[in-house]
Amino acid sequence: MQKRFWHYFGIVAAVVVFAAAVWALTWQLRDLRWDDLFHQLEAIPLHRILTAIAATFAAYLVLAAYDHTAFRYIGRRMSFGRVAFVSSISYAFSHNLGFGALTGGAVRFRFYTDWGVPPGDIARVVLYAGIVYYLCGLSVGGLLALPNAAALAAVLELDTGLVRAVAAVWVLSGALYVMWCLRGSPVFHVGGRQVTPPKLRHGLIQFCVGTLEWVFTSAVLYLVLPPDFGMSYWHFVAVYVLAYTAGYISHVPGGLGVFETVLLVLMPETVPTHVVAAGIITYRVIYFLMPLALALALFGAYEAARGRFSREG
Repeated sequence: MQKRFWHYFGIVAAVVVFAAAVWALTWQLRDLRWDDLFHQLEAIPLHRILTAIAATFAAYLVLAAYDHTAFRYIGRRMSFGRVAFVSSISYAFSHNLGFGALTGGAVRFRFYTDWGVPPGDIARVVLYAGIVYYLCGLSVGGLLALPNAAALAAVLELDTGLVRAVAAVWVLSGALYVMWCLRGSPVFHVGGRQVTPPKLRHGLIQFCVGTLEWVFTSAVLYLVLPPDFGMSYWHFVAVYVLAYTAGYISHVPGGLGVFETVLLVLMPETVPTHVVAAGIITYRVIYFLMPLALALALFGAYEAARGRFSREG
C-alpha cells in the first residue's frame, strides 16, 4: 500500500513539475518570433552539427564506464562491449522517459538476466552507477560554479556568497566520496547487505569519467549555439550542469520544459531567445531523439534475434 502511494505520488509530482515548467517556459518564450527561430535553425553550420553528433557518441560511450566500474565494484566481470551496448540503450531510454532508475533499470534487467547476472547484482549496479552519476554531476557543477560564482549570482539575482556556499557543498559531496574510497571505511549495512567503499582507483576513474561525460554532453549544445553568443565554454558548462540537473531531478521525461526554463533563465540577457531556442531544439534532436531511435532499433533487433534463436532451439 505504501509503495503504491509513493509510486502515484511520484507520478503526480512529475506531472505538476511538468505543468509548472511548461507555464514558465511559455512565459520565457513570450517574445519569441517564429521567423527568427527558423532562420536561426537554418543558420547552424553543418560541420558544427556533425561535431555535436560526434560529441554525443563520445558522451554515451563514456557513460558505459559508470556501469563497467559498477560491475567491477560488485566483483563480477562483464565485457565492456556488452556493458556499452546495454548502457547506451538504457541511458537513451532514461534520458527521454525520465525515472532513470526505473526505465534504465528495466532495460538493464532485461539484458543482464539473459546473460546470467542475478537480479540482486543488477540492482546493485543500477544503484551504485546512479549514485556516482549524481555525485559526479554535483561535483563537476560545483567546481565550475565556484570560479563563476559572481557571474552566476548576477544572472540568478542571488547573493554571490550563497552561490559559492552551494557550490562548495556540491564539491564537498564528491570529496567525501573520494575520502571514503581512500579510507576504506566505514562499511554501511543496507537491507541485510554490506555496502563497502570502492577501491580508490575506481573512485578516481569514476570522477574522471563524470568530468568527461559532462564535457561532451555540454559540448553538444554549445556547438549548435553561435560561436559569439557571449559566454565562454567553461562558464557555459556550469550553466548546463545546473539546468540538466534540475531537469533530471524533476523526473519529467527528458527534463522537458524544466531544462529549457532553467537554461533560459541562466543565459545572459544579451543572448536573443530565438538563438537559445534554436540551439535547444537542435540539441534535443541530436542528444535525445537520435540515440532513442537507435536504441529502439537495437532493442528490437535483439528481441527479434532472441525470439528467432528460441524458436530454433
